[in-house]
Amino acid sequence: MVRVHRLGRLGELLWQYAFAQVLARRFAYALPALPIPAFPLTREPLAGTEILGPEALWEGQWPRDAYSGRSLEPGELLTPPGTVVKLRGGFQRFDLISPARAALRENWLRMESPPRARRATDFLICLQLTPSHRGAEHDKTSLGMASSGLLEPEIRHLVKIVPHRRLYFITDQPRHRIFRSLRDLDGEVHTGDDLTVFRFIHPFQKVALSQSALHWWAAFLGSAREIYFPPVDRGPWSHPEPPQAAWQPPHFGIDVRVDEPRYIYDWHSRATV
Repeated sequence: MVRVHRLGRLGELLWQYAFAQVLARRFAYALPALPIPAFPLTREPLAGTEILGPEALWEGQWPRDAYSGRSLEPGELLTPPGTVVKLRGGFQRFDLISPARAALRENWLRMESPPRARRATDFLICLQLTPSHRGAEHDKTSLGMASSGLLEPEIRHLVKIVPHRRLYFITDQPRHRIFRSLRDLDGEVHTGDDLTVFRFIHPFQKVALSQSALHWWAAFLGSAREIYFPPVDRGPWSHPEPPQAAWQPPHFGIDVRVDEPRYIYDWHSRATV
């Protein structure tokens, strides 16, 4: 059996659910229902082997044994351990779920009444202005932006290189002074709770991400044909290597890079039109 100790908000819950589904199906283990609002199939349990006995506790981003602090070897994720597997971590790594990408989009995390795709001339920039991981470096600019967000010069560069007619922002801080500085761009600023934000991002065909699990999932599962990946020289996505010691910050090991043509990583060096 696979069990999940649920942590975080909507974006984090989607990562935990996705990894739990991949493991349970690979091991032929039972997985209790993990209901997530607006995703109806998460309310359905997965049938499989139920184990009464010892429990393995996995945590972190790349899974590690919680009792010893040892990072698991890749082969250990392929073979049933013969114990209950309890997940208590973030597991924000695309390599953990990449074999199931089609099932995630088309089945397991299919939205209830998904919004229709927006026009290709609409461009959305996601701005996570509050640190999303405790312990992450909070490098700040003179505008006071958290390191998980795009900086003003990066935003202006995106606006110049991405063809669009209408510009939108989605943010957790709609009154942040960055929007006064960007007023000349004539972009609409939107906000809301997690599900509202998810549904707002989902139909855009052109999206620029901040370092946010919620934004990542909305773009990955949605209509996006162009996904501009944020810089990872700072912030919680800047340490993709698994931690070498249990005391290192919980965001170490996050690696959500996707090997699909719609993900654009080199936009920082593109010349403006």
